[in-house]
Amino acid sequence: MEIWFSENHSPHVRFDIRVERQLYSAESEYQRIDVFASPEFGKFLTLDGSVIFSEQDCFIYNEMVVHVPMSVHPHVEKVLIIGGGDGGVAKELINYDTVKCIDIVEQDAMFIEACKEFFPETAKGLDDERVHVYNTDALRFLRSQSDVYDLIINDATDPFGASEGFFTREFYGNCYKALKDDGILVYQHGSPFYDEDEQAWLAEYNLLTAKPVIFAANVSEDDLADDGASNEGVQAVREYAKEEDCEVFVVCAKIEEEISELDDADKKEFLADLGLSESGLDKLIRASYSLLGLISYLTAGPTETRAWTITKGTKAPQAAGKIHSDFERGFIRAEIVSFDDLVACGSKAAAREKGLVRLEGKDYVMQDGDVVEFRFNV
Repeated sequence: MEIWFSENHSPHVRFDIRVERQLYSAESEYQRIDVFASPEFGKFLTLDGSVIFSEQDCFIYNEMVVHVPMSVHPHVEKVLIIGGGDGGVAKELINYDTVKCIDIVEQDAMFIEACKEFFPETAKGLDDERVHVYNTDALRFLRSQSDVYDLIINDATDPFGASEGFFTREFYGNCYKALKDDGILVYQHGSPFYDEDEQAWLAEYNLLTAKPVIFAANVSEDDLADDGASNEGVQAVREYAKEEDCEVFVVCAKIEEEISELDDADKKEFLADLGLSESGLDKLIRASYSLLGLISYLTAGPTETRAWTITKGTKAPQAAGKIHSDFERGFIRAEIVSFDDLVACGSKAAAREKGLVRLEGKDYVMQDGDVVEFRFNV
């Protein structure tokens, strides 16, 4: 019976290696580590089911990430390797007499030991006296480094699990701070062919660093009137948020605390006295809807008015399906008036008299604030 190891790259592409036997399997604090023997690639190591390197081809990657920057930089003395617990990158670096110090930050000590046991020819790069291994979190390590390194090589795995934080703005900012003025940063980009599939794969992991972000700018009461426009700190946050495609809302925590203790009528009067049209909580809700690409439509009857949340771009039948699947299945048309028009006219009948109530079909794209009556037949 043949045994094969398979690594899926996309729903349509996978990489298969015939395996002679499994040599090692262990679960560390951070990841699952497996070592296999194969007739084509010799021994190869996987982390959480993804191939990291093999005896036959690891030199390609290691030589590429080391010798290119070393040939460009005039005089590299101190190097930081993020990851690199297999010793392959260090093995190439120790060939340079000019290199005086190689710091390796690999938090998984079990991974290092597995590499030493099954890949001694690669791991011998860890034995050089210039090499210093730190079993700690690289983000925490980098925060304390400033103007230290001539070369930083990010030899971490793809952005999953323990390596998730190595592909963030904070990480690259700390790398920049840790480098000298003429320092070089080397990092892997991933596959140039499967970016879309990689994004879909990432979405399955619900990574915190991939979540949308909203910044709350807590200001004094005086800065609320112009929504923080005259506050330099708020403007700096807005500029940063724009670069990162994030949302920002201005809030005064002290005022929000006072508002939380008022009933609706007193709350409206309190905000009016401050020259404000909405509370910080209302701003947060609007910012959240905007960032997540959500809108609301309303249904109204004699006893109840209700808001239904849908994504931007949803068509009328699918919006009707949010209420009940029969509404979508038997959709005929939707009778719609905008919320602002309905309030201005005072009633739906008055809005109809002014021609503001319209009938829309299956291709209508719902708008925020639509007040809707769906007509359907099942």
